[in-house]
Amino acid sequence: MLDRRCLGEVNAARTRWTTNGFELLRKALLYATAGYKPWELAWLFQDFQNADGGEVPQLLSDHPGNQQRVNALEKHLRANPSVFGKFNSDPKSARPITVPKDAAELFLH
Repeated sequence: MLDRRCLGEVNAARTRWTTNGFELLRKALLYATAGYKPWELAWLFQDFQNADGGEVPQLLSDHPGNQQRVNALEKHLRANPSVFGKFNSDPKSARPITVPKDAAELFLH
């Protein structure tokens, strides 16, 4: 069962953020509901933030910046312990993705 306060926060965020920002909080809720670690979304954007390469200034972007996404996700996940509290927030708890050496490569057109 989803926490009403959590849903209310997501709906409030929808009015403050672009659709992409709202989708990020909604995905965290969907991850948790499905039993996946929602913290991995924050870790992903931390990796993006730490990667080489420039980031488009927030003023010129129609997407929230990586650090803004990380901050919003962390705030949202900590503010709703009834939904997200069972998930470990330590990045060291992440399971690495392994791809078999003989896996076929698939390119989308």
